[in-house]
Amino acid sequence: MISSWLLRSVIILGFFSEWALPANRYVQDPTSLFDQNTIKKAHQMISELKATHQVEVYFETFNHIPITDLATAESKPDRDPLFNTWIKKRSKAKGIRSLYVGISKSQAALGVYVGEQLIEKKIFTENDRIIFMRLLAENFGRKNYNQGLIESV
Repeated sequence: MISSWLLRSVIILGFFSEWALPANRYVQDPTSLFDQNTIKKAHQMISELKATHQVEVYFETFNHIPITDLATAESKPDRDPLFNTWIKKRSKAKGIRSLYVGISKSQAALGVYVGEQLIEKKIFTENDRIIFMRLLAENFGRKNYNQGLIESV
């Protein structure tokens, strides 16, 4: 009797768990690159963006990107394609079909994946991706991480 009640509770909690996602679901920052108030503000802005334009932006920071070739790449133009390929694979593995931004401060790496549906619907073009990356890179290059997060959203 108790075990069936417990099983039903687990099923119900699992069903509703998507509605109870953490407040920072759009910004995963285990490296503490951003301050908590900035993360909350970004989450609110992304929630509004989702409500009005059906677009979500996910940010994730990393201490170290596990790409062997990244460390041996001699220049930034050599590293960027490696990192962007890794970001694309990671976003697909996470089921993200919108915008996904991966950041490694220690490796000075930044990648942006734009989901195919955004490109197909002409919501976000390759040129937009380049502008978006440039905005982030300029802010991060000046160590304005919080400003870069907010301005990019």
